[in-house]
Amino acid sequence: MPKKKKKPNPQQPLSPKKYILTRARLLPIYKCLVNKNWKESKMASIIVTRKHSNDNITAGFFLVDMMARGVKDTHYLFNEPKGDFFETIYDQRPEDSLQEIPYPLAHNIIYGSVAFAEEHNFRQHPDFELTEYILEEDTDEIELIDLEFGVDGKPFILDAIHYDEDGEKEDPDEGERIEEFENYSDEDWKIFFNTPEPPDASSYSHATIVLFKKWLREKYSYDMERRLADLLKEIEITQDPINPEVFKSEKEWEECNEIFEAVGTSITNKEKLAVKERLHKMIAANPQNPIYHNYLALCAEPGSEFKEIVETTIKLFPDYLFGKLALANELMDDDKFEEAEKVFNGNYTLKGLYPDRKVFHVTELIGFNSAMMRIFLHKKAMDQAELYYKMIYYVGEEYMESNQVFLKAETLLYLEKIKIVHKYIAEKGYVTESAPDVLSEE
Repeated sequence: MPKKKKKPNPQQPLSPKKYILTRARLLPIYKCLVNKNWKESKMASIIVTRKHSNDNITAGFFLVDMMARGVKDTHYLFNEPKGDFFETIYDQRPEDSLQEIPYPLAHNIIYGSVAFAEEHNFRQHPDFELTEYILEEDTDEIELIDLEFGVDGKPFILDAIHYDEDGEKEDPDEGERIEEFENYSDEDWKIFFNTPEPPDASSYSHATIVLFKKWLREKYSYDMERRLADLLKEIEITQDPINPEVFKSEKEWEECNEIFEAVGTSITNKEKLAVKERLHKMIAANPQNPIYHNYLALCAEPGSEFKEIVETTIKLFPDYLFGKLALANELMDDDKFEEAEKVFNGNYTLKGLYPDRKVFHVTELIGFNSAMMRIFLHKKAMDQAELYYKMIYYVGEEYMESNQVFLKAETLLYLEKIKIVHKYIAEKGYVTESAPDVLSEE
């Protein structure tokens, strides 16, 4: 009896890795997303997506350090349903923290950072050998975009800012290393920067903090701590409501608190629309309450909607601090610093702006001082910018990481600090010509 012929096995599907290596570039690019503050922070958290014929998504995630290291972290998701994919993305990140960019810009950020990093002997994350196949091949066919890498053309790992896998800032643990650095002599610093085996990145971060303080003391002769204490004596900071009279009832106050909690968290566009509807109803019921206009601005889309709300707020409540702050920050975003400064009528303290008041809410201090930080950074007055930062740190630390206006000002302050420290190290002769390039080694 003849043997039955074996049926041929159906073709085995490719594994996700094999598919990405061999076929991902055949899929059309769909959307590219990046954190909105990538230019200021020089840390870009990029998502590049490609769409399958079944409408599913394969995506590459790239955490890119534009100051030195290139691709610090990367991973992928394969063949995910489109709806589920983007729902997951926006569940993990505030939707308004991301912006869509054209693919050539994403490509230039990633491969430009990689080229800069490799030029200075930084190794890329090992998984980039796979995830780069989700990108287009790096050829002359991709439009070349002029971007800045490093700081003043030099790599920076001497950085006071740490980031997590989503490109969010983390504070370095200062601890005992800070105390040790505080007691360093000039000779100790020379040994630190000229050692054949450079310390880990956290040591550089701690060194930056201490060296900036050292530079500040040498450049500015007055006692900053005393000046800080004098400024804090002028005012009282509270977390309690400071103008309860704007609410007509306890119920209205409770509803306002609910809205505050909503706008202070990561909410979707659909949820924002619901909050806006509630706010418009509350404005109609109590048009003399400026707080609702402030919350409405927080929910507004950037551009014409935001500007219209700010202009209305200023017109209705010309003395309202958060209206002034919204206008000033908008002007500074447009590089109109002189006009922004005029918003405060030549006053650089809350007490000067509101001489009849003694008590201010902690969010008023954070908002005002953040605006002043930006103004004085523009003036290159680092002592003043640092003073405003310290006031926030001393009285409003628990609110700092949730305040987007403050985080933007703080990032600008830190970037300026590391530039100063880099020049200070050179001026003090802490790095000799024969020393290894400590800024170019892991």
